[in-house]
Amino acid sequence: MSLSGALTSAVTGIDAQSQALGAISDNISNSQTTGYKRVDTQFSTLLTVSNALVHDPGGVTSKPLYTNGIQGNVQQTSVETNLAISGDGFFSVSQITSVNGQGLPSFAPDPLFTRAGDFSVDNNGFLVNNAGYVLNGFAIDQKTGQVLKNAVVPIQLNQLKTNPVATANITYSANLPTNPPSTLNTGPTAPITVGRTLTWPTTPSAPNFANGNTITVTPTTGPAVTFVLSDQSLGAGAATAGPGQVQVNFNVGGVTNTPSQILSLLATSLTQNGFSSSIDASNSNLTIDGTPSNPVTAVSTGGAALAGTTTSAATIPANIQFAPSTVNFFDAQGAAHVVNVNWTKVSGTNDTYTVTYTSTDPTITSILPITPTTVVFNVVDNALTGAKAGSIKSINGVAGGVGTAATVPLTVNFNGTTPTSQPINFNLGSYGIASQTTMFTGTDINFISAQQDGLPPGSFRDLNIDSHGNITLNYDNGARKTEFQVPLASFSDPNGLQSQNGNAYSTTVASGTPSVQSPGDNGTGTIVPSSVEGSNVDIAAEFTKLIQTQRAYEANTKVVTTTNQLLQETNNLIQ
Repeated sequence: MSLSGALTSAVTGIDAQSQALGAISDNISNSQTTGYKRVDTQFSTLLTVSNALVHDPGGVTSKPLYTNGIQGNVQQTSVETNLAISGDGFFSVSQITSVNGQGLPSFAPDPLFTRAGDFSVDNNGFLVNNAGYVLNGFAIDQKTGQVLKNAVVPIQLNQLKTNPVATANITYSANLPTNPPSTLNTGPTAPITVGRTLTWPTTPSAPNFANGNTITVTPTTGPAVTFVLSDQSLGAGAATAGPGQVQVNFNVGGVTNTPSQILSLLATSLTQNGFSSSIDASNSNLTIDGTPSNPVTAVSTGGAALAGTTTSAATIPANIQFAPSTVNFFDAQGAAHVVNVNWTKVSGTNDTYTVTYTSTDPTITSILPITPTTVVFNVVDNALTGAKAGSIKSINGVAGGVGTAATVPLTVNFNGTTPTSQPINFNLGSYGIASQTTMFTGTDINFISAQQDGLPPGSFRDLNIDSHGNITLNYDNGARKTEFQVPLASFSDPNGLQSQNGNAYSTTVASGTPSVQSPGDNGTGTIVPSSVEGSNVDIAAEFTKLIQTQRAYEANTKVVTTTNQLLQETNNLIQ
């Protein structure tokens, strides 16, 4: 064996162990560096001649073995913007290249990648880690909520305030008692006189009205009105109405009307002149409706068969008006206002309430509708429609399909130099579904909640980052805005990345191009907020390698000294 070959081989061994010692030293010094990935050392032989007969010493070479894909321990912190990655992937970051006169940075065109997630918000609102790299992310469209994945941009949290939002919807929840005690009444207590309806029956036969017959209808308040029946087939002999009377024509244009048709013509004329009348679809009876406050009396002359010529009046207890419940809302300027919701149980019914909306706010001139809104509830389950007991049946006589929104449209009118109005949908629940506003047994109105979608002006309070990387800004007015998503970049060979200062990496041919995805997509890891990833260095293992490297280094130096002694002995042969 060549002594010079042995000497050369030992020197390569010393060099290789020196490289290993350097890697160990680097690992130990960065054992507490956030996101640091240890570097191991691989050795391979260098051969000159090696066969069955001869083996000349060649030596050893070393190269680094990177562990960029090995997870470090996740350590919890109290900083919300500290981020760790659980699983595969790297943060995309930008390097600051310069800062202009306003203190705003410019960035290198190509992003870098890191596992060091010790980010914090700087004075410009950027998320910057300890090495000075700025976190990149996907922007989120504030109108659609869509994550814009076509490009990553430096994340800048500069939305330190949020504009007010005018209330457009109020969701009201309460239970109204079916039979409330009269002691709850906060309104008038005098009994109410109710006029019973007057009916002309058509069975067994319709009344045989003739030309000149009259029907005089007298309300409790207001003048009596006489309706004169005029048979137009008689030509000049047709009856005519006198002053203050109303003429009801029949047998017009050669058409002969039946008694039931004459009733229908009479009902139309009565209604048009202030006396609500109708023809019952089931039996064609003509009915004049009295009202609770204004019962009517009707007297007929001639052949009309009237069920009664005087009204039989009855009294019922006063309506029960409840103390109002208050609901807050915001106008377009973010100012708060209060609406009083006034419920009244309609006396004599087991299913009907009315509601009005008022305000004592001096800036509010009126809330429309001013007239009471009538709300009728289902008392029992309706097997045909599926409507449930206690649910809303109709609003102002209009019944909605089961599950459709039961809403009262309001208009709030404001005063001021330039008067304004604000539409608000007052949602009571859904028709046929016993939720939100219901009517069940109770001793008083049980006001549960009123939620509205308006907001006053707000200032930034704090932020949250979830496991999917969504960054949500929270404001002191309750508003929340999700503005960015932190993506993760994965590589075909993460160990092929090129190390850069500050625990960052750049792409190489060996690493492949980055695949930038939302956390959790296509095999990428997830974000762990308020945490950082420690280095993947094991101190005990590094000390073990240190001892082994030291011994190997010493052994190689021993080979050098031994070879040197042999060369000296060879030189001494000449003497």
